[in-house]
Amino acid sequence: MKAVYGEYSLSRSTVVEWRKRFLEGLELLEDDARPAQANRVITPEMTAEVHDLVLNNRRVTVDEIHRLLGISVGTTHTIMHQHLKFRKICSQWVPHQLTAEQRNIRMALSLSHLQRYHEEEYGFLHILSLVTKHGITTLNRKASVRASSGNMRLHRLQRNQRPCTPVLVRP
Repeated sequence: MKAVYGEYSLSRSTVVEWRKRFLEGLELLEDDARPAQANRVITPEMTAEVHDLVLNNRRVTVDEIHRLLGISVGTTHTIMHQHLKFRKICSQWVPHQLTAEQRNIRMALSLSHLQRYHEEEYGFLHILSLVTKHGITTLNRKASVRASSGNMRLHRLQRNQRPCTPVLVRP
């Protein structure tokens, strides 16, 4: 068979396995069904325990949760990301989904920034503030602005604290 079919021929062990199946009366050549991994660990109770741990300490890591609850790292990761919809931002677990109020606030801010951009163009970018856990940090533009390509570019910024979430604010 190798001479005729080359690399596409069946291996000897596959032929022996199929012969054995035919002699036993099986006619299908498909693989037998394999049992899936038991989903016993990801239960509503375990999900609630993980959720409580995260709410008590948003800086808890997946590794710490896995050690505290005695479940695998992969299961912990699945519960955190797929079931609870959390993600890590600035070393804290934050829900993926915003509330309706948060979405409305973001939409209103975005529309006001867009309107201001249309009115003032790049002039409104002269103050950029960053919201951190401890308040607002202002970044001041140094006097290096290039308008060679028609776009204003801010090159060097002084920062007072480590930023987390950039937000434009009106002076």
